[in-house]
Amino acid sequence: MKNDIPSIGKLFSLSRDPVVCEKGGIVTSMNPSAVTLFGSDMTGHLISDLIPETILSVEEDPFIASIVIAEKSITVSCTSYGDFRLYSFIIPDPKEEKPVELPFSVSIREITNTIKITSEQIMSQSEHHQDSKLDRYAAILKHNANKLKRLVTNQALLTACSNSTQPFQPTMVSINQVCSKVIEAVSDLASVHQIQLELLQEEEILASVDPELFRVMLLNLLSNSLLHTGPNGKIQVSLHATVSQISITVSDNGTGIPQSQISTIFSRYREPVRFDDGKVSAGLGLSVAESIAKLHNGTIVIQSTPGKGTIIAARLKRRSEPSLMAPWAGYNTTLYDCVMTELSTWLTWKDYLKNFSD
Repeated sequence: MKNDIPSIGKLFSLSRDPVVCEKGGIVTSMNPSAVTLFGSDMTGHLISDLIPETILSVEEDPFIASIVIAEKSITVSCTSYGDFRLYSFIIPDPKEEKPVELPFSVSIREITNTIKITSEQIMSQSEHHQDSKLDRYAAILKHNANKLKRLVTNQALLTACSNSTQPFQPTMVSINQVCSKVIEAVSDLASVHQIQLELLQEEEILASVDPELFRVMLLNLLSNSLLHTGPNGKIQVSLHATVSQISITVSDNGTGIPQSQISTIFSRYREPVRFDDGKVSAGLGLSVAESIAKLHNGTIVIQSTPGKGTIIAARLKRRSEPSLMAPWAGYNTTLYDCVMTELSTWLTWKDYLKNFSD
């Protein structure tokens, strides 16, 4: 097939998914579904009139990311054909994206906290009596309490983001410092599982982010990589910044994401919540990361090759308002608690026998 405008446009004219073709920064064609999605035919206009810079600046090929169009969260995949770039938009099923309301989530959190406190008391008693069985029971209790807490917290965060009620408190911080602390804590756990974790960074990056949400986003990206990386695997976290955006990239040499799942990777509640397999998970990790990225006017970009590994980048708009230059007071919850909760679907109960601190 020749790389000319007529043939490219004709090829995707009957596609049910919206497809936009671009060359040299100019929209060369839009199929009928794309015209319907964007409200008009933007052929001849700048591609930046349709797609934000956080996605246009991605150099990887192919890749998949998330985008907001007409207040709808939509998955976009990009593939290059010669000098052309094709953007295909996957519109989610409204039934799948509808938040699952849990009016009793506060009660579940209270029960979860009670279980955690009880496990800590049991562990304290076991240390006094040197009882290994009590140690094990306490660790199992604490592990499952953290998995349940993660499930409820993720669901609550997604619901709040959908309802525009999620608290968002950006503060000027050193991105390097926040990432370094998280990586340092997770590295101790990763090494136990024979996984190497390292942080690659350039100059110090100062930006305005919500520190609590930022670390939850990073831990969810790490959790995804850890779940797909076996012993002797390697995970790298790299930081990069420009004047307009910051990028936090998590890459691994794990199993990769199956092609059958890649198009629905950001779909919420795509997996039923199960309690019979011990995972107590709904597959919400990347959806949570995506929602937090969007609060920062950014997106999550994914490139994955089955059998070779996955690269996931959080690309956030760089904010540096003078009014947000006040020093960061730190986290409301301890880093240890956050790490042990956000990574609970990857960790085992044996990890809770060890004490890690900030």
